[in-house]
Amino acid sequence: MKWLLLLTLLCSQSLFASQLSDLSFLYYKDQAQNIAHDKSFDNPGQCNPQSMSCLRATCSRLSPSNCDDDYEIKKVIDMCKGGVSGDCVFNSTKRMSPSNVDDIYEMEKIVNECKSNIGGSCIDVYITRLSESSVDDSYEVTKYLKKCSGISNDVADCASFTCSRLSASSCDDDYEIDRIIKTCSNL
Repeated sequence: MKWLLLLTLLCSQSLFASQLSDLSFLYYKDQAQNIAHDKSFDNPGQCNPQSMSCLRATCSRLSPSNCDDDYEIKKVIDMCKGGVSGDCVFNSTKRMSPSNVDDIYEMEKIVNECKSNIGGSCIDVYITRLSESSVDDSYEVTKYLKKCSGISNDVADCASFTCSRLSASSCDDDYEIDRIIKTCSNL
């Protein structure tokens, strides 16, 4: 009886892995088909726009008293040096309570982790799908930012697409999201 149960479990895991690969492939197929219709590269200045600057994202999350004098603004500018994505900073902190991001040193931890992230798409996969208690302080958020280090926006978009096609319970913990991102990375 145990063997039958084990065999059933292994088969269901295999089917789930196959479903992940199929959904991941569908995402990339859809992206490839849309390239011919994409006009976003007609203007060379639009090649990799950042929709929000790091300075703006950081100061918008800090309390006004922590980003209003020359010293504090210079500190934020120094933190943001090196092409840090404002989208990464914004997406990382959007579900954190104001009391958890109103300290400039807490924000510095997040900004530093965003330096190794490409945009804000990967962290957004974690932030939007995990429970609020899993993403409500800088320690937890930096843990997910480390997992996103070097993950391209295409891989993150694939993971987001794949999660949107699965049941909510199939994409609501970090182990499942890690597995989906790994599957998307291997295509």
